[in-house]
Amino acid sequence: MRSALFALSVLLPLALTGAVQAQSPFPTMTGTWSGNLDIIAKGKPSVHDPKQNPNAPAAYRKDPTTLTISTQNERSFSGQVKTSQGTSFVVGLMAHDLHQIVITGPEFHLTARLTDPNTLDGCGSARNDQGFASYCIVLKRQNP
Repeated sequence: MRSALFALSVLLPLALTGAVQAQSPFPTMTGTWSGNLDIIAKGKPSVHDPKQNPNAPAAYRKDPTTLTISTQNERSFSGQVKTSQGTSFVVGLMAHDLHQIVITGPEFHLTARLTDPNTLDGCGSARNDQGFASYCIVLKRQNP
């Protein structure tokens, strides 16, 4: 009986230490995040087209958005973002403070803050040869 208690007293702390060490120090980003982009955009044929009317109004809209992060390796992650404009592959990286996030796609850049484990709040910009835009978004993780 005494040897069983001794073994338990030695092995239990080791098992608990292993469980603590197995947990990642990095917040989990994988999952599906959704929200509405608030976008203001300008431009159509080209940003540098001399025929473009500089006084033409910018267009404001809301666009439902879904970010699906499928892989994560420590501070880096990747996945897809889907808007009414289509779907793009994205990559992201978490700053050393584990709150600031940068997400980049083919034509856009988003800087966001992880305000709690299930909320990303940020703003960014997009540009292509047909125009440019600024946007802000709050994304909530679905089914946390």
